[in-house]
Amino acid sequence: MLTALLLIFDPSGTWERIASTPQQRVWRIFLSYLFPLLFLSIACEALGLLKFGMNEGGLLSRVVKPSQDLVVRYETAQVIVD
Repeated sequence: MLTALLLIFDPSGTWERIASTPQQRVWRIFLSYLFPLLFLSIACEALGLLKFGMNEGGLLSRVVKPSQDLVVRYETAQVIVD
């Protein structure tokens, strides 16, 4: 998880360190580095949607808070697409 956070703040150095370790398989890198980063960003986005809502544009702008069910479906679709 720490390496996943380091990918945000120091991506080039972290990727060089990951590549220099012997016998790194693609699936191991994906599951141990990219998956936690993906779920961390999705969790933050879901919490932001639930807490702050989203702007519904148009002539009169207003903030709409989506239901928890809608946020779960949206984030699940985003995980599948990503």
